Amino acid sequence: MDKMFSSVAQGFRKRTLVTAKLSATLGVGVAKSIIKHKTQGAFSGKAVDLADDVLSADLSVIENRERLTKDAVDMALKLFEDMDQLKGLVMKFGQMASYMTTQLPPEAQRVMAKLQAEASALPFYEIKSLLVKELGRPLEDVFESFESEAMAAASIGQVHRAVYKGRSVAVKVQYPGVKEAISSDLSLIDKFVPMAAMATSVMGMSVDNKALFKELHDRIIEECDYKREAKNQQYALSCWPSDNKIIIPDVVEELCSGNVLVTEFMEGKGFYEFRDSASQEAKNRAAETLFRMSYESIFKFGFFNGDPHPGNYLFREDGEVVFLDFGCVRYFESEFLESWRGAVKAVLAGDKGKFKVFIREMGFVGNEAKFDWEYQWDLYGFILAPITSEGPFTYTKEYKEEGNRFFIYENKNKKSMNLPKPFLLVNRLQWGLKTILVDLQATGDFSTSFRNALY
Repeated sequence: MDKMFSSVAQGFRKRTLVTAKLSATLGVGVAKSIIKHKTQGAFSGKAVDLADDVLSADLSVIENRERLTKDAVDMALKLFEDMDQLKGLVMKFGQMASYMTTQLPPEAQRVMAKLQAEASALPFYEIKSLLVKELGRPLEDVFESFESEAMAAASIGQVHRAVYKGRSVAVKVQYPGVKEAISSDLSLIDKFVPMAAMATSVMGMSVDNKALFKELHDRIIEECDYKREAKNQQYALSCWPSDNKIIIPDVVEELCSGNVLVTEFMEGKGFYEFRDSASQEAKNRAAETLFRMSYESIFKFGFFNGDPHPGNYLFREDGEVVFLDFGCVRYFESEFLESWRGAVKAVLAGDKGKFKVFIREMGFVGNEAKFDWEYQWDLYGFILAPITSEGPFTYTKEYKEEGNRFFIYENKNKKSMNLPKPFLLVNRLQWGLKTILVDLQATGDFSTSFRNALY
């Protein structure tokens, strides 16, 4: 990093103008130009336009590919630096794009992925006074030891390691001013087309109506309340109190406040280290744990974690997965959950009549006259392919590309479908989970755990 992160940018010139520009680059530039035309064309062996510079027709395919890759990496480096400095919602969108943008060259994808684990932290002196204020005492009166260098930094806060009453703990501290910055970023979605395009491209669905915008606004603002996150994490821990695979750190409740979250410190490998070093058998075990936790949380316990990016997990060799972040948690209304469960059961039973009833109850049907029920039925069949597969199912790149076709490129209900509020972040969960499982090339019996949760 060439720049030191010293404070969360505020004000129109420092934040609004830069954010709008970044939004245009990521939302429109990446989602439409880079992904669809530049990178995809180059890697299929075609000469294509690169920004405003038309590549010469006599360049070889290899030269085209190298040029396009360099351009995408340069763009990703610039996005990484600017998003890392802005933090807040813009960085959160960058994190989403880093694992949901499937057609960037791997080199550019790796640059964006640094937002998950290699973001810059505030100098310790910038947050020490906040810690003292929140805790009500000097740090040395609370902790036996406290590491001044942050062990991790994210979009809303940074994490320090400490020792409290003989226990190793992780202390997450919110950046001063980040909540106000996020509110500013959210207001841009209503006012600037590029920001709305950015949100749409990384959420996987348009957020241009007031109900969906309010849903996004409420969930993101909730992430800034660490007391709420502490309660979310305690609830999740109560759901799997002694599970030998789903590991959730304990919360040190007496030290938590709106801006500080203290939890048990956990060991494990980060996602990319685990992906690159673990055996396929270990990856398969971890994938089954991720999958089981995701759908048990929904169908057994009525909630889900809407921030499934790889930086929020730690992995161990025997299939244990440590779940670290419970800031973006959505609780479902019982009526909506029963309709969702009914729609899935109808597909598994081959009952198209009941399927229509439950899809209407969930609020998916916008324009009934133009709604393509056969397409919707096929879409759910695709989503449930890992469940209906005879024998073990493998999450392949081809499966993910087929999902892109179903959801984006050939979505016959794009203009006639309504997206219910609860599904805005579910969309993010499903895409994020699928991306991670594809990255692991996971093979497993996903049907058993899903059906156990569903029924």
